[in-house]
Amino acid sequence: MNIGFLSCGGQKRLMGMHGLGFIYVSEDTQERLHQAYAGWTSNRNFFGDFFNYRIDFDATARRYENGTQNFAGIAALCESTTTLLEVGIENIQMHVLQLTDKVIDAVDEAGFELVTSHDHAKRAGIVTFICANAQQLFESLKKENIIVSIREGMIRVSPHFYNSPEEVGALRSAFIQHRKTKAA
Repeated sequence: MNIGFLSCGGQKRLMGMHGLGFIYVSEDTQERLHQAYAGWTSNRNFFGDFFNYRIDFDATARRYENGTQNFAGIAALCESTTTLLEVGIENIQMHVLQLTDKVIDAVDEAGFELVTSHDHAKRAGIVTFICANAQQLFESLKKENIIVSIREGMIRVSPHFYNSPEEVGALRSAFIQHRKTKAA
């Protein structure tokens, strides 16, 4: 893909804890970077001589470590990625697209304005829509233990592989109730 630098968090879709993520820096990009921060494990021989304060950056990605690693976060992310791989990335993708199709159908049925594309190739596992009284709908869903986000006045629904069609059915029912309340 010819990527020079890539970073991402381990939370959300990877189901890891906050405070842990990944970076990728190509060798070509590493040669052009001026590294501004260093930790004790950034050095080539970090256990060799604690009193040698000269920074001798490691040649591997370890050079970007800023200190002691988040071991609890690493263990949690290891377990969550193991689960994701056991379920299967393709299976997860298919399930999430099926759920988002159902969410989009519910959004369309409720008469809300869909922001997300209907086209599978142009979307991920997130459905965003605009509705009148979005904050009211958000609060109503929260009372029903239906967790969504409100962003810039729009509702964002992000089902994952652990969500079920029945949960999307509950969301659909909440949309219908909201529409009835609004009409009254």
